[in-house]
Amino acid sequence: MTELEALAGRVTALEERMAKKDTEFAVINTKLSAILWGVGVIGTALVGVLVRMLLGA
Repeated sequence: MTELEALAGRVTALEERMAKKDTEFAVINTKLSAILWGVGVIGTALVGVLVRMLLGA
């Protein structure tokens, strides 16, 4: 096996690992976005309730 073939095999393996990591990153990113959206919704609701309580409306 020549050095060029060995390097080509290594590059192929690295590309496969990168594709897998990209997929994992996308899944994590989606989950974090959902969590942040949920926290934002709850935070907005709490601020609304606190304002109503403070203003006595």
